[in-house]
Amino acid sequence: LGQYGLVLDNVKLPLTRYQVLDGYWRPDSNANSNVNNVPPQANPQANFSLDKVPLALPASIEPFVKALLIKSNSIVIYWEDIA
Repeated sequence: LGQYGLVLDNVKLPLTRYQVLDGYWRPDSNANSNVNNVPPQANPQANFSLDKVPLALPASIEPFVKALLIKSNSIVIYWEDIA
């Protein structure tokens, strides 16, 4: 997986994860589960502000995008790097 991160100064964002399903952002269904023995309260909470929003990314990367992580003052997008 490849990733690209953006750090935003003086911004406080909610901790959340999205996954890509059928070309749309969807809250990560595993966000509230006990993943890797991390207590559920430490995992990102479901956030629905981007739910069912189309990806709207450049055609060259859109088919490979897998997830989005929003945390504190950063946003990270993950994609399948086949190159």
